[in-house]
Formats: sequence, C-alpha cells, structure tokens
Amino acid sequence: MHSSEERLENIRMIRDSAVAFAPASELARVRGLRYQVPGFDGAVWREMADNGWLGLSLPEAQGGIGLGMAEYCALLEVFGAALLPEPFVPAVLAARLLDGEQLAAQLSGERLLLPALQEQIDNLEAAEGGTRLHNGKVRGRKLCIPMA
Repeated sequence: MHSSEERLENIRMIRDSAVAFAPASELARVRGLRYQVPGFDGAVWREMADNGWLGLSLPEAQGGIGLGMAEYCALLEVFGAALLPEPFVPAVLAARLLDGEQLAAQLSGERLLLPALQEQIDNLEAAEGGTRLHNGKVRGRKLCIPMA
C-alpha cells in the first residue's frame, strides 16, 4: 500500500511526464489526424505504451503497474486537455479483458484491440446466430465501433 505522500508524488510525476509528452498546444496535429486512417499516430501510440501508461491501472499480476484510479485520472486529465486522438480509454478498458499474448501485445502497443458495441438490428442477424467469424471474415452488423 502506498502512503499518501508517495501517492501524491506518483500523481505529480505522472502529470509532469504526460504534460511533457502531450502539450495542449498541439491542436494542429490533432486536427491533421482527424480525417486520416486510423485517426491517430502509431508512433505516438507506441510511445504511450513504452511509457507504461496502457498498464498504469492494471494490476501487477496482469503485467500492469498497479497504480490506482487517482493516478489514472491524473493522466486522463492531461490527455483530455491535449485532446489526444489516440484511443487510450477504450484500449485500457479492453486490456482488462485480455490475457496472455493478446494482453502483452496490447500493453506493448504492437496491437490495438478495442471493444465494440454489439447491437442486434434486424431479424436476419438473429436468424444467422448474430455476428460470427467465418473463414477469417466477420459476418454481422455492428454499430458504434470506435476507431473503425
């Protein structure tokens, strides 16, 4: 368990490193990526992973750093102020559902797996058993898929 002084120091260091990484003045970069595919910079994404931020709140037993919500929120405040287009929050949420090689690839920035909202939107999909993978292709219909 971290003392409150250690925790405050962790939060300060996280904020300082995040501000140095993502100054709020980089709006031209954000605007430039807005209509590009995939909509974010892969090199920036890998640097975020290299900094350990994808595993900041993930327990150490799962390969994360094991810090708490206050530290995670401090990081999110800086990223939000900078309007970073990188899909940090959904990637962190997805990491909590992964394990093994998939988790390692997510935390290292080598692979990006994001959650998708599944909605059954017609009777055809229900009759076919919903969305499924067949011969390496996904069949079905989904709405609200971030970064797709």
